[in-house]
Amino acid sequence: MRPRTFIPLDAALALMTARVRPVPARRMALDDAANAVLAEAVASLSDQPTTAIALADGWAVSAAHLSGADPYAPMPLSPTPAFVEIGDPMPEGCDAVLPFEAVTVIGPFAQATADLAPGRGVLPAGGHARAGAILGEAGARIGPGLIAALRSARVEGVQARRARIHVITTGGHGLGRPDTTGALISAMIEGHCGANVEHDAADGPEDLARLLASCAADAVFVVGGTGEGPSDQSAAAFADGGELVFHGVGLVPGETSGFGLHAGRPMLLLPGRPDAAFAAFLVLGRPLLDALGEAKRTIQSVRPARLARKVVSAPGMAEIRFVRLRGAVAEPLAGPALPLGLLGSIDGYLFLPPESEGHPEGAEVAVHLVPAAW
Repeated sequence: MRPRTFIPLDAALALMTARVRPVPARRMALDDAANAVLAEAVASLSDQPTTAIALADGWAVSAAHLSGADPYAPMPLSPTPAFVEIGDPMPEGCDAVLPFEAVTVIGPFAQATADLAPGRGVLPAGGHARAGAILGEAGARIGPGLIAALRSARVEGVQARRARIHVITTGGHGLGRPDTTGALISAMIEGHCGANVEHDAADGPEDLARLLASCAADAVFVVGGTGEGPSDQSAAAFADGGELVFHGVGLVPGETSGFGLHAGRPMLLLPGRPDAAFAAFLVLGRPLLDALGEAKRTIQSVRPARLARKVVSAPGMAEIRFVRLRGAVAEPLAGPALPLGLLGSIDGYLFLPPESEGHPEGAEVAVHLVPAAW
């Protein structure tokens, strides 16, 4: 089924996100919440730590008692101070940690050969977080850093959202057997939001209809069958109980992508060619997953680089141009179609808006780094 028109990418994104509703939140243990999205803010229940702790190995002392101590005027210490290790509670009356070599101990006598400021080597009570402090806002994706903060605050579970995704591969894939593109998109979905992805292959329109009828997922990604050939029937699936919102996007590669609702469920159509499917996933798939989780933002790393050679773009279509990085130099990969053998060489991509005509050799450009899951 041939795309009717090619709508601008920004219009496609607006139409898609306007039709997507967040999935219900549920209680998740921290061990199961990686890459899900917080449905409500999480606050520290108490000061963390609850008492001052040592941030270094050394001698627990009162800094006020060491003023002026140096190797030529050592300061007697009585009694011998307690030795603490990182994470140990500080003894009462002690507000600093003196390095091991700054205290000399001879029998029952000890002396300090250096002074230090109060608080040196010590994390005060509440230094990690005060009681009531917000550790994670609603809409935040739960990454390793947030999980570490929640663990430190003794938080055991959170209210979070994670969509169930069904990836269905259809159409002829001479380039991609055994189902290279479907496996690629499934892995990217899992890496982006931690979803457990169900993955099937449909052998023709009837088989696709059967899989859609039995689908229990929150959203469906159909890979392949979006082009102009006689076997390209993915968009036709909307004719039975669905609404095709758009088919054909001003994006190169990925212009045959589409979106609609099938039985009230969001369904994204991605091309069968791996590079085109990946490009469409970057600019359409990730926003769809974020809308399902009600994520406030997706962190995208951008690195400045200098183009190894010119990049030409035809105005009127947004374009994704994949690049390989060599230090501070970005080398554009291939042309309109990226060979499978170069997929593993992708380090990032240039986003060329519809009004762009490209960049000359040596131009300073912003390279969007590919997701870590890549």
